[in-house]
Amino acid sequence: MQAHALPIHNNKLLLIQRDNKAEIPYPNCWGLIGGRSIGEETPEQTLQRKFEAETKVKPKNYQYMMKWPGKETHVFFVALTDDEVIQLQLGNEGQALKFFDIDEVEHLPLAGTFGKEFHNYR
Repeated sequence: MQAHALPIHNNKLLLIQRDNKAEIPYPNCWGLIGGRSIGEETPEQTLQRKFEAETKVKPKNYQYMMKWPGKETHVFFVALTDDEVIQLQLGNEGQALKFFDIDEVEHLPLAGTFGKEFHNYR
């Protein structure tokens, strides 16, 4: 199971740029914050653990949105506060964290299911 966040602040989407390593899927692409669960974690626990590991912030305001069709991936809307945005910093994965307007996201190299679904619904 996986859990991923759609973190929003001031109508912009926060994405993480994946590491540029040939051994990982979608190297150097932009994607959602999140990842695989450990053991018997719930989707919410996975979301909080991965979000904090990748951004140094434990999100307080989140809401379950959906499960990707045909996948064991759960997606959460995360409304970041001003204080949380100030505390954001790159954690143990990735090259960069950056906020984008939706129109900007359309032109980015996007990772995995997020990229496919974004372009399908855009």
